[in-house]
Amino acid sequence: MAAECRFGSVINLVRSACAFGAMSRQLQVTLENFCSAYCEVAPKNKRKPEDNPFLLPIDTAKSLVKQMQSRRTRPQPTS
Repeated sequence: MAAECRFGSVINLVRSACAFGAMSRQLQVTLENFCSAYCEVAPKNKRKPEDNPFLLPIDTAKSLVKQMQSRRTRPQPTS
């Protein structure tokens, strides 16, 4: 969601994760809270476990971050 620049969705995700943690009386927001929150705020067609970014292996997540960062960096114009 953050990579797709949906700022409001990211805020809703964090808010929901905090709510799940508070309902469980946890002192910290956990990965499970974020997984549950993602299922709540994601578009209906992206709620499958394979689409949940919090369930991705760390190597896959890191490569996706690099891929998204490379799309955002533009080459400097030459004079």
